[in-house]
Amino acid sequence: LGKDEERDKFNNTEKNYEMETAGTKLMRVLGGKESCSILQSDGRQYPITIQYSQRSSPLHGALLNDPKLLIKTMADSIEEALSKSPNRGDVLVFLPGAKEIRRTIEEL
Repeated sequence: LGKDEERDKFNNTEKNYEMETAGTKLMRVLGGKESCSILQSDGRQYPITIQYSQRSSPLHGALLNDPKLLIKTMADSIEEALSKSPNRGDVLVFLPGAKEIRRTIEEL
C-alpha cells in the first residue's frame, strides 16, 4: 500500500478494528472458542505502589554481563526498598534466573 492508502486504512472510522490481546491471540492459535475451554477465576486485586531506587544504577547491559554487579545492585536496591517501608508490604524483584535469586538472597 502507498502512504495515503496506509493512512486511510487506519483512519477509516467506518471499519471496526480490534486489537488482539495475548489471550485472544492464544485462543485463536489454539483453535478458537469452539475448541478451547474458557476458565474464569474470580480473584482479588491488591493495591501496589511502584517506587524507583534513588541510587544511580549501572546500565542494563552492564548488569547482565557482570553477575557480581547484578547481585550487588539488586541487594542494595532491595535493602533500600525494605528500609523505606519495612512494615507496609513486600518487595517484588525480577531477576534473570534461579542462580541469581539464590545469590541475591545470600548477599542480603
